[in-house]
Amino acid sequence: MLSKTHSRHRMIFCSFVAAVLIPCVFFLLWPLPAAYRTTPAAPPAPVHQSTPADQPPEAPLVLPRERVSAGSAQANAPSDGGCAGVSDAELTRFLRRLADLPHYDKSRAARYLNYYGSARYTDQQIVRLVNTDNDLVPFTDAVPAAVDAGVLTLVNKYHEMPACEPEDLTPLPGAYASRGELRAPACRAYVAMADAAQKAGCPISCVSPYRSYAQQQSIYNDYVSRHSLALADTYSARPGFSEHQTGLCVDVTAEGAEYTEFDQTAAFRWMTEHAHEYGFILRYGDGMDYITGYIYEPWHYRYVGVQAAAYIHSHDLTFEEYYYYYILDDDTPA
Repeated sequence: MLSKTHSRHRMIFCSFVAAVLIPCVFFLLWPLPAAYRTTPAAPPAPVHQSTPADQPPEAPLVLPRERVSAGSAQANAPSDGGCAGVSDAELTRFLRRLADLPHYDKSRAARYLNYYGSARYTDQQIVRLVNTDNDLVPFTDAVPAAVDAGVLTLVNKYHEMPACEPEDLTPLPGAYASRGELRAPACRAYVAMADAAQKAGCPISCVSPYRSYAQQQSIYNDYVSRHSLALADTYSARPGFSEHQTGLCVDVTAEGAEYTEFDQTAAFRWMTEHAHEYGFILRYGDGMDYITGYIYEPWHYRYVGVQAAAYIHSHDLTFEEYYYYYILDDDTPA
């Protein structure tokens, strides 16, 4: 009885195996039709991270044939600067750094190198002073002022004004100045500006407009006799090198204040915000003596016309920079 039951169970088990497992094995081993076969997805291509070696090489920044410029620029270089004994690789890095700054001029590369390592100037200051020829020797390297530029004539320690009187000098009305004359366009603009300042409750008065060569010589000689040549040159122009001879600048003061105290007045604050609207700029800004050649003079304003004044004001430039970038190079600013 037990053996028959055992045999029946074995037959049932074998039938189950045949009915279930064999089709499964057949299904797994038999290749699927192409329509039902899937191909494992290929692994994503690795993202290529570029390395410096993969980048196209930068164009080489060629060092000047002579590392330092000859003549005046080298003679006037700062004592803590220069490139003697410095490797070409280091000098190239220095010039490449300067080349990233606005108005870098590769034609002046040798002169920039005179300032390598100087602690007195930032990279930006080096570019600005060399671009405006302030690395040359004052007065010695001066050229005649380009009077054909009209109201944009530059007069400083490197641009000498001829000893002649402007043809269109116009007397300032007594209500606007203690004395003197200005060239006609500057006179009209000053009167309009003074009227606006008066209306704003910040009256100004012109205390020193046009000066002749002889007048400037007398003023300068007096300063030299009272102080010294070196000190006088920091705040007073030599005859022939004074903007006052152009008839385009004014020294102003506020009511009840000395002109040396002008930057402490409401009138100065008004001028800071509005002078450019009438074509005037603060000529010798605070901290800009390495370009302008003179100490801060908050009372000294120069007429350059509304368009130039607005651009200089909005771009925080000195007149030297505007002149070199846009007048001397005949390139209209954007």
